[in-house]
Amino acid sequence: MFRALGFGISTSFLFIPALFLGRQRCTVSAAEKNAKPNIAIIGAGIGGSSAAHFIRQLFGPEATVDVYEASDRIGGRLSTMEIAGKRFESGGSIIHKSNKYMGDFVEYLGLKKLKSSEPNSLLGIYNGEEFVFYGSRWKLVNFIKLVWRYGLFDLYAMDNFITKMLTNFSNIYDLQEKEQAFNTVPEMLRAMGGEKFYEYTQQTTRQTLENIGLNQLLIDELVTVVMRINYGQDVTLNGFAGAVSLAGSQGGLWSVEGGNWKVCDGLLSNSNATVYKNTKISEIVKGSHGSSAHPVYTLKSDSQIPERHYDVVIVAAPLEITDYYFDCKDCNNWPIPKDLGEFWRTIATFVHGQVNMTHFGFSTEDDIPEVIGTTETPMNFFNSVGKQEPVENRTEIDPKELPIRKIFSRSNLTALQLNRLFSRVDEMKVVSWLAYPHFTPPEKFWSFLLDDGVFFVNAIEYSASAMEMSAVSAKNAALLAHHYYSGKTSDEHINEKYSKPRSEL
Repeated sequence: MFRALGFGISTSFLFIPALFLGRQRCTVSAAEKNAKPNIAIIGAGIGGSSAAHFIRQLFGPEATVDVYEASDRIGGRLSTMEIAGKRFESGGSIIHKSNKYMGDFVEYLGLKKLKSSEPNSLLGIYNGEEFVFYGSRWKLVNFIKLVWRYGLFDLYAMDNFITKMLTNFSNIYDLQEKEQAFNTVPEMLRAMGGEKFYEYTQQTTRQTLENIGLNQLLIDELVTVVMRINYGQDVTLNGFAGAVSLAGSQGGLWSVEGGNWKVCDGLLSNSNATVYKNTKISEIVKGSHGSSAHPVYTLKSDSQIPERHYDVVIVAAPLEITDYYFDCKDCNNWPIPKDLGEFWRTIATFVHGQVNMTHFGFSTEDDIPEVIGTTETPMNFFNSVGKQEPVENRTEIDPKELPIRKIFSRSNLTALQLNRLFSRVDEMKVVSWLAYPHFTPPEKFWSFLLDDGVFFVNAIEYSASAMEMSAVSAKNAALLAHHYYSGKTSDEHINEKYSKPRSEL
């Protein structure tokens, strides 16, 4: 019942369950086996690489799959950086034990999971002046402290809410197994958990949790800490994203040895996709080809790319970010910049050094929490300070060596601010990135369909942004593409014909 409570808070993104992908049978019809569709995927992050994986499963070996990546590397917002001779996750860092898509990708690719040490982590909640909550590395003691401050009923209600949320979310995997797809995000959300799932995106996390009876202290402290760590925002972000964020407090977290980006690299390699790095697409041009009833698409870029007519294009890049935006003048439903939302900039400062124990009031090294979370107050110039684990060779860590800590903040730390947090800095590196949308409910969603044969993976992100969400959306885009190319009608396969999902909210 209380598995979600008190046993460590993640210092990265939270993700939710999915369905086994592995080695599914190909569902291409006999007629399609003679066709050789050309498919372009724009973006080589987790959305684009997952899309390549699903496209290959659905279209079979004859399809040509080209992936265009604007940067010089694969992985998108999954990345690592080096400090003090070791590499650490600098993007999406943590995967939940229930993340079946990510878990099965790892198994399929033969990668290795690294368990997080979060079950033994100590959490402190700092209000800018003092620790309003200081937990324990002993699970039972930690739980008692949580109950004492936040109340047994409220902790149970929050745990129950998260559990039901995850149960309802899993409906999507049954639907996708039946090859059912959705044109819009609200349709997908309603298929997962009924009208409530969509309603959560139209209200704040605070409103969502107040509606289930949680007290203000729990929301202002523990819940706010989780939001500030995972999304850099507070409890004004939408309730669905807030629930996704809270799901990670259930523990059982892990990451991929060598870096989570290796999942993207492996999926692209195993899908036999041709990847064009350093290739920024500037425009999609819609046209016709021969006697085909379907349009074809060509891509424009300043880089040298194939002169190819594509039957399907999957956009797996955040068009909200100016550097990634491109146009399609003749597409029926193409977003223009002013209609898109904004992405939230997160600053991750990695420090190899000594925490300023005087500033925080610690007496010994053991007093320093693995996770220092903060409340929403102007006095807190940082969101969190979290002890980090390298992406490889964890058994070779010298316990006497100063650890690496990652500070999340909304702006670059000044020298004065850094000196408040650390009494000694041997090395420091800063990663500034547009990590996820700025959630401002009521959320507005762009369609998964940008044109007849153009599909938008990143439309899902304004409900919640996470690796698992991208994989779900990539599967939906691949299904939409397959239905479109094979001539299956939307009445048969999309939207309204899904089975009524179970709902426990």
